[in-house]
Amino acid sequence: MKFYINTELDLKQTYTICTEFLSLSEDDSDFIQLGVLNTVDHLEQLLRYLASETVLMCYDYASLQLTLSEFKVCYEFLKDHHITLQFLKDCPTFISHTIKLCEIDTAILSQRVKKGLVATREKGTVIGRPAVSPQTQMEIRKLHQNRLTLREIATRCGVSLGTVCKYIKKGD
Repeated sequence: MKFYINTELDLKQTYTICTEFLSLSEDDSDFIQLGVLNTVDHLEQLLRYLASETVLMCYDYASLQLTLSEFKVCYEFLKDHHITLQFLKDCPTFISHTIKLCEIDTAILSQRVKKGLVATREKGTVIGRPAVSPQTQMEIRKLHQNRLTLREIATRCGVSLGTVCKYIKKGD
């Protein structure tokens, strides 16, 4: 079994966690010491440390120091790699309840953003890339045919690099 210990915890917390893990550990148990699992780099390091192990034991949710959305990403990453996450101190249904809360939180945030966009549009604000005149579009294509770099075209036409790419692709 592999035990995860967050290296960002203070010494007292780390000592408590190690003591409890040691009381449970078997001869082939291993401690994985990494920072907070909120980056792809740390999650990939964790996978390397886990090797063929399919269960990762953590002390409790608080010791992970992850927000709900970060936890959901971490949990789904582990699940995609066929690794079961377990907590020593939290009840067995804790993870499923936490994931449900993440889904509810995501849905609420999505609704708020959509309402905000509708309200902004109703006030007359145009959202998205500003329109480019047909003359500018033709100028972009002409300069591209004359072998200017995309950046030079963007500067001359007063548009972004992305806009230049958009109209060059449309012309092809």
